[in-house]
Amino acid sequence: MHAAVLAYASDISSGLIAFEVGGAITGPSLDHAVWFHRPARMDGWTWQDLAPRTVAGGRGWYTGSIYAADGSRIASVAQEQLFSAR
Repeated sequence: MHAAVLAYASDISSGLIAFEVGGAITGPSLDHAVWFHRPARMDGWTWQDLAPRTVAGGRGWYTGSIYAADGSRIASVAQEQLFSAR
């Protein structure tokens, strides 16, 4: 159950927010991968560190890490999203 909650939570936000300027917006997820490194406990504090990598051709890509309260990395993520400049 905790792994499912972590996978869901890792797809709620976008690591591309830094690129959302001048009317540009992120769209739906195209690809989303999660690598579980340790058992996840999602009934407490976690930290998502998301880093935008690139936006080009209507798509954006970011990677990230998810940490437990003790600072251990419990998962890594990579995601590609549609990206629209208005």
